Amino acid sequence: MKERLKIKEKLIPENNAYWLKGENDSKDGPFCTRCWDKDNKLIRLYSSPQRDLFGRCPECDNIFQIKPGSYSPYKPKKFNEYL
Repeated sequence: MKERLKIKEKLIPENNAYWLKGENDSKDGPFCTRCWDKDNKLIRLYSSPQRDLFGRCPECDNIFQIKPGSYSPYKPKKFNEYL
């Protein structure tokens, strides 16, 4: 219980993931928000082939965009890009 409270104090939500605040402004992560919020499990996200913009949780299999960027798999193309 005490360990979870220590972790919770160091967690920083950023870019759809949790990061652990370290010393000298360092941070460790990213970690799955769903697994921590639901089960208090600190599960590290694995990067995907899409330029490390996305992370996948090996526990719950959710995919998160963890780095800001213009890439989105759901972004529709403009009509003239099809020509």
